[in-house]
Amino acid sequence: MKTNATLLGLLAASGILICGCQTPRTTAGTWEYKVIEKNLSPGEL
Repeated sequence: MKTNATLLGLLAASGILICGCQTPRTTAGTWEYKVIEKNLSPGEL
């Protein structure tokens, strides 16, 4: 029974490691901000 539990634990650990290695790495892109100013009269919004 001990060998079955050890084998199950080993399979679970290897599955987690394999799945963790296959996840793609995402890099944060650069943000670009643009400020637009326009003078509006009170009724134009």
